[in-house]
Amino acid sequence: MQVRQAVYDLAPVIADVISAHCRGTSARRIFIRACFLGDWEEAKSMVEGMLAEPWVLRGYQEARLCEFLGLLPVMATGTPETIRKLESGVKLQPCSGVLVT
Repeated sequence: MQVRQAVYDLAPVIADVISAHCRGTSARRIFIRACFLGDWEEAKSMVEGMLAEPWVLRGYQEARLCEFLGLLPVMATGTPETIRKLESGVKLQPCSGVLVT
């Protein structure tokens, strides 16, 4: 799967997680907009904010947030080597963004 496609597939899921914990705010819209405009720092800060309070997360929410966070450096830099590694099956350590083989 293409890295960019994975990010765009995960974005609505992450937006739903953020929205569930920030009811009555425009957080979901802000997050989706940041993703589609390529404002990866804004998206990253929102995800990190959710991960800063793991006790409010349920089920696989933390894992999805970590997965998304791990893909952001690729989106921000977009280096062909990093993208090739990810697309060939190299895994990211949860919430670290560090490539492991």
